[in-house]
Amino acid sequence: GKLEIINVEYDLSSMIHDISNMIKAKAEAKKLKLEICVDESLPSKLYGDDVRVRQVLVNLLNNAVKYTKEGKVTLTVQGRIEGRKGIFDFSVEDTGIGIKEEDIEKLFKEFERIEEKRNRNIEGTGLGINITTQLLQLMGSKLNVESVYGEGSKFFFTLEQQIIDSTPVGNLEQRIKEQSEDYSYMATFTAPEAKILVVDDNLTNLKVFVNLLKYTKVNVDVVDSGKGCLELVAANHYDLIFLDHMMPEMDGIETLHRMKEMDDNKCERTPVIALTANAITGAKEMYLREGFDAFLPKPINPDKLEQMILRLLPRHLLKFDAEGTDDVEVLAERRQAKAVPDDAGLPMIDGIDWSYGLMHLPDKELLMETVSDFYKALNVEADSLEGFYRECKDSAEALNQYRIKVHAMKSSANLIGAIVLGGMAKVLENAARDGNIDIIDAMHDIFIADWRSYRDKLKECVKAEDEQPKEAVADYSVIVEYLNELNEAMEEMDIDAMDAVMAKLEAFDYEASVQADIEKLGVLVINMDNEQAAVLIEEIINKINPGGDTI
Repeated sequence: GKLEIINVEYDLSSMIHDISNMIKAKAEAKKLKLEICVDESLPSKLYGDDVRVRQVLVNLLNNAVKYTKEGKVTLTVQGRIEGRKGIFDFSVEDTGIGIKEEDIEKLFKEFERIEEKRNRNIEGTGLGINITTQLLQLMGSKLNVESVYGEGSKFFFTLEQQIIDSTPVGNLEQRIKEQSEDYSYMATFTAPEAKILVVDDNLTNLKVFVNLLKYTKVNVDVVDSGKGCLELVAANHYDLIFLDHMMPEMDGIETLHRMKEMDDNKCERTPVIALTANAITGAKEMYLREGFDAFLPKPINPDKLEQMILRLLPRHLLKFDAEGTDDVEVLAERRQAKAVPDDAGLPMIDGIDWSYGLMHLPDKELLMETVSDFYKALNVEADSLEGFYRECKDSAEALNQYRIKVHAMKSSANLIGAIVLGGMAKVLENAARDGNIDIIDAMHDIFIADWRSYRDKLKECVKAEDEQPKEAVADYSVIVEYLNELNEAMEEMDIDAMDAVMAKLEAFDYEASVQADIEKLGVLVINMDNEQAAVLIEEIINKINPGGDTI
């Protein structure tokens, strides 16, 4: 009963494209064909709650794939324009097991699954259609069902949305197909002589970026602040710079402006790409107006990252494994190598869409490492946001810090596939940006409770890590040495060293107060909060002595 419809401007083709990518891996894993049929004349930019529309369609498509053994699943979007309104007809059709007429009513009840015996191997709580129905009711629509038992089902609804831009969406299916083919080809380049700088205040984002580029052999430097960026461009030439927009103290836009004013800038002609988790309508124009050469939405899609590097990196730095090949077998191998892995073997967790996570982290090991970082930071991030919330009604600075923190939480949630949690964070971020305290008051406690619930939800994913036997601290001078190593690694922005030293520190069994400090330190490392980490490291060193006793 707490759900609210939050209308924003959104791009219809982007939404359909994202949904298609999310479902495609699941369909292909079952050897099903996924068809996307969108009326080419439909308007491209709309005003409505795209998070809720996406939820509804993903629920329906997931169900269709789940209950279909062979054949195809089809998403169809048609409609008509009436003045500044668009009337959209969405339908999801499958060639699955179908539903008996007498069972259709049961679909709309909570926790009720039809033909339990027949479908015992299919996972799920039975909440999906009930939630979908409620969401559609909130948007003034209704879910309809047609089914022939043993032949398939069709779920459909009509939705009214305001039109922002009536430019037609065009041939979406062809565009998705072309992007898929480009993706396969672009996987082969290397650029061992290229030098790239990535600026982001979050370690997880930096680790993901570095990992996505590992196979390209590109030399990547990372830094966690605008100030650090200015120091590096004064000392080094880079071929590309990726600069995060939302950073505390000096954001990406201010950093870019200062770079352009520097007399000693060695990257005057270097293309600078804005990294942003706010890929809203008009974002591209805004970033170009501010002086960026392009922008890349977060979570970063590996395909889009590669396309951008290929477009902006000087041509002489690019090398290809089989340049210009039209060999079908070679191209097939490339597609196979770059195919997004399916989510088989990953535990089913309420609120997590692994296929979405794997779109941005196309390696299960990297995904699980990112989930582990997310899990460790959950309580500290929630405590931090709670602190800003308590002060945000009386302090504009606290409200701004609330916006920055919930923005970071949104990015972290979306990265691992917790897209509904990320959607809630997005609403709170927008409310903080607009100074709308009423929306923050209405949603903050619900968001925090949902956020903290992932400590239990994700336990299964990090169980093996949590169950590792911890070593008793025999000599606290070793811990002091590790803490000093960590401080040095953070100052030098050595990601691998930071990870390695933090893992060593977390392997010990400490007295309760030190244990709490080590856990907090781990989160400061993930968030690249060097200043606070240095303070805490000093506090921990003062709390322990080389004899191994706590003070």
